[in-house]
Amino acid sequence: ALAPMHVAPLTQLIAALTGEPVGSHIIVEPNRISAETDFMTLHNEGRVERRVAFVWHLDENWQAGDGGELGLVCPEEGGEHLIPPVFNTLTLLRLHGPAATSLHAVLPALGPGERERFLVTGWFMLRLD
Repeated sequence: ALAPMHVAPLTQLIAALTGEPVGSHIIVEPNRISAETDFMTLHNEGRVERRVAFVWHLDENWQAGDGGELGLVCPEEGGEHLIPPVFNTLTLLRLHGPAATSLHAVLPALGPGERERFLVTGWFMLRLD
């Protein structure tokens, strides 16, 4: 199901959109969030081989107030942003350079009851070819 993530047209598009040199090596991790204790504190993904991080949101039932937003700390003034996990959106994070948005957190999931949420995360790696 994730095979389309490993095709040259996608990596070329990611490189064009972000200005980052990415190759054909991609790390993909499916995730399931099932409780309000599922969150990530402020952290940085900026390892040298990771050029662009991504989050692909797959929760069809997410609504404002459910939590789980991606909180970004961007380099420009007033650069704090919350990105909602809207179904079938792909969020890209540049991890290096002056426009890097690698410092981020994931807010707790506050949705009702035992509802599960699904997403795919990963990294487009430094050009290896």
